[in-house]
Amino acid sequence: MLDGPLKPTLRLVISGHTHQYLDVVASGVRHVWMPSSGFVLPDEMQARVGEKLVGIGLLELGDETMRFDLCCPDGMARHELSTMPVFRDGDLIRPRR
Repeated sequence: MLDGPLKPTLRLVISGHTHQYLDVVASGVRHVWMPSSGFVLPDEMQARVGEKLVGIGLLELGDETMRFDLCCPDGMARHELSTMPVFRDGDLIRPRR
């Protein structure tokens, strides 16, 4: 996309499922990584590039405008995936029967 036919008009790239939040402008293009709404991965499982937080991204697009707001409501739990019962040492294990 960054080098394709949209290059002259590309202004925004939104990414999800990264389990990290990031909002940067590179080469005139704004890149927003949406945060997870429930889980983060420890640095041992996923390199830290953005901020590991949980929240909700609100995106409003207009003809010539874009607005992004990050909301982290009080009480929203930040679960570290590797500490969940289905994980051990970063590897998925089978549930007990």
